[in-house]
Amino acid sequence: MDMIARTLPIRCDCGHIRGHADLRDHQARRAVCYCRDCRMFAHVLKRADAILDRHGGTEVVQMSQGRLRFEAGHERLACMRLTANGLLRWYAGCCHTAIGNIPANRHLPYLGLIHTCIDHRTAGHSPESLLGPIDCRVNAHDPELRRMYVDAHERIPARTLIRMAARALGWRLHGDHLHSPFFDPDCGAPITKPRILGADERAALAASIRA
Repeated sequence: MDMIARTLPIRCDCGHIRGHADLRDHQARRAVCYCRDCRMFAHVLKRADAILDRHGGTEVVQMSQGRLRFEAGHERLACMRLTANGLLRWYAGCCHTAIGNIPANRHLPYLGLIHTCIDHRTAGHSPESLLGPIDCRVNAHDPELRRMYVDAHERIPARTLIRMAARALGWRLHGDHLHSPFFDPDCGAPITKPRILGADERAALAASIRA
């Protein structure tokens, strides 16, 4: 894969937020998560049709936060947490394009970059040619889904967790946590205060997803 193809252009739907993910010489992998929280995030944004696949999965690029840069619209980034201790889930406050999910601990530079913010039209490449095949599908609780995809797992396999932890440790040792676009470099807090969903809102969302 050539060097240009490994630089992913990032763009929200309305174009106010723009940037790029530099994946040259970087271990980035495609994955799909079918967990309820990822589905809930898509429904909160009212973008489920764009974010979720036909089985309710969210495709992400597993990469380091330090490889993501915003050239415009950084101030329009918004953040939510589904619970007080949940992941920081970032999106475009202007048009509700999903951006990515990260741990609340700034020292863990992992990023699940959500496919909807990748500008494949500008890149001129398909997801497969840019990043290769999907590496794994996790939290696939539906047995039919696991029969359909040989790479689908009810939980995250131990070997996948070990591989992700090793990559995250490498990014941490490389200092990528110091170059995250989501945390203030001086105080270490998220650049915008996350909105935390209330219990009633979560219950209503969960009910609508089950329906």
